[in-house]
Order: sequence, then C-alpha cells, then structure tokens
Amino acid sequence: MGAYSDIRQAAETKFNTDWASATQAFFAKENATPPNDAAWVRMGINYSETTQKSMGTSANIHRKTGLIWIQIFTPSPDNSSDFSPAYDDELTQKAADIFASQSITIGTSRIVCRDETINNIGQTGAWFQTNVTVPFYYDEVK
Repeated sequence: MGAYSDIRQAAETKFNTDWASATQAFFAKENATPPNDAAWVRMGINYSETTQKSMGTSANIHRKTGLIWIQIFTPSPDNSSDFSPAYDDELTQKAADIFASQSITIGTSRIVCRDETINNIGQTGAWFQTNVTVPFYYDEVK
C-alpha cells in the first residue's frame, strides 16, 4: 500500500477505537446515511503538500502534511428539544482528544499530530455543526 492509504487507514482505525460508540461515526470515503434525529460525526483527511527533507543516493525523507478533520453534527435547537450545548462540547472535546498532540505508529514511521482547531459552524439545516481539525505530518522514506 502507499503512504496515503496507510495514513488514512491508521487514522480511521485510531478514530474508530477511541470514538467507540459515542455516536454513529462515518468516514469521508464511505457512502453512508446519517441518522435523522441523533448526533453523528464524519471523519476524513485532507492532504496538503509533500516536501523532500533529505537528499541522498538511496533513501530520502519525504514529509507529507495534511489535516485530519472531524465534523460533529448534533440536532439543532430549532428542530429538536434534545439539543444540548454541553453535549456538543463533550463530543468536541472527545474528538479533539483522539488526535491532538498524539502520534500514530505506522511501521517504522508515525503520524505526528499537532494541536486542534475548533470551529463552530452553527446551524446548518437540521443540524448544529462543529468542526475539529488537527494538522499532521508523516515522514516517508523512499
């Protein structure tokens, strides 16, 4: 497998394990139907740039960077009496804690995650949306 696939699979596995059954969870590359009346999350990765960090005759380090993102959807105040800012905050904290300042080992390398950014999108249709993003880098030797 290639580095991008390895990164995605490692991040999805960590998320699946650590999120457990907090809510229904989906991944960006899966075709899924979220619930109509309960909180849910979607997780994915956006890749940024790759830069060569070393120069040699055989193996060189190529640093791949990107963002792990988690979108949290809770029923919006206008569409549900169940909306709770505290519950949204709880899910946001849980999502941030999974990746922020963590590392994920992949073979002899690892994904190194930085601190999180929280962005309250607000109400979008029937949902209150909060986004958690965590920048990362991964050094590939090739």
